[in-house]
Amino acid sequence: MIGIIVLYILIVFIFCIYISYKFYKRVKKKELNDTLANLQKITANFPFLEDKDFIYNLISQEKYGDIHYLQYKEYCEMLFGFVETTYDFYKSEKKMLDFCDFKSWIRNHKALWNKYSYRYEYSTKVKHMIDNWLKD
Repeated sequence: MIGIIVLYILIVFIFCIYISYKFYKRVKKKELNDTLANLQKITANFPFLEDKDFIYNLISQEKYGDIHYLQYKEYCEMLFGFVETTYDFYKSEKKMLDFCDFKSWIRNHKALWNKYSYRYEYSTKVKHMIDNWLKD
């Protein structure tokens, strides 16, 4: 009798863990989708953040006090952080790229990635992945 109760408790425990895991994954996926939508809203409101000519001029002139420069740098930090968060969720570059085409998105921001040392805040795997995307 005690063995059946223990088995029942174990089955319920495993089922609860499974349901919790599925719920966690769903919540994290929604957070990723929300972050992606927010980044897209930012670029819709500030299209210069993805304009190659603007980016080149901004980086080459190093207008550190310029509001556009500060907005661009903050946007890139958000983008690179989003790459890190997405990789942490999927644990696979292929799955991550199926979710979002980060390769082409990141390429616009190569100059800032290569220029600043804050890139060292990201995990080794993500740094190597981004560096490889920028080599292609």
